[in-house]
Amino acid sequence: MLTQRFVIPSRALPVPGVPALRDPGMSVGEGYAVWGGVVSAATAYPRRRISDSIRDVADLIVPPMCDGCRTHGSPWCESCQEDLARLSWVRPVSVRPCPTPHGLPPVVAAGPYEDVLRRAIVAYKDGGRSSLQSVLAPLLAASLRTVMPSREALSLEAEADEIVVPAPSSVRSTRARGERPVAALVRSAAGRLAAPPHVLDALVVVRRVSDQSGLTAGERAGNVQGAYAVTARHTRGLAGRTVVIADDVMTTGATLVEATRALTAAGAHVVGAAVIAATARRGG
Repeated sequence: MLTQRFVIPSRALPVPGVPALRDPGMSVGEGYAVWGGVVSAATAYPRRRISDSIRDVADLIVPPMCDGCRTHGSPWCESCQEDLARLSWVRPVSVRPCPTPHGLPPVVAAGPYEDVLRRAIVAYKDGGRSSLQSVLAPLLAASLRTVMPSREALSLEAEADEIVVPAPSSVRSTRARGERPVAALVRSAAGRLAAPPHVLDALVVVRRVSDQSGLTAGERAGNVQGAYAVTARHTRGLAGRTVVIADDVMTTGATLVEATRALTAAGAHVVGAAVIAATARRGG
């Protein structure tokens, strides 16, 4: 595995061998416990579908705008796709933030969190642009392949030993966004592997956390420390199992450290994490 300490290549080739597929639809996720209550993702997902339907009608009247360059014509234009291919690394690489927090597992990213890749992730996760899942999922799939290279030698009928666990979303962000976009993206990415692994939404947020934006590395670590837990229904199934954590972006690594702690406490063996992009953050 290559090692990258956020020295961003000036030019890079697209990730090879990743077909451009499109998910047939979005499944309703499981309910999850937080702050002593239970919130069902099924109540949030219809809002996202209604929003998408309204957008489809609007696109018939006004041409859609590209989320990468803001030009009219399509939600994601050929020029931005070419820019994304150049920005992505030749193959996903190992990345470590500076400073590196204690307890961070090996992390693999497909590209730097900047320019067109950053705009695509923000539009998908915060802007409700679900169509960008087909743009981002191949990059996350490539990172998963790098973390779990042995899976590529397995057939489609082979037993999936590893489990992929998406980073959790708070109830507040799920309600605001209408769904858990990272979990949906992880499922789409995992389905692109030759032997798709099991994806379990096993992690939940058990206390209130603040928005991580603008926080220092130390503040981010304190913000999420002790905030995640494995659901009771998944604890038994994770004990002794090999787990890979998946997320969209790694900044300071605080989220991945806390996810690793919670999964390890449940008896899982976390071997690494796969993300789409990593920031070039340095210092506290």
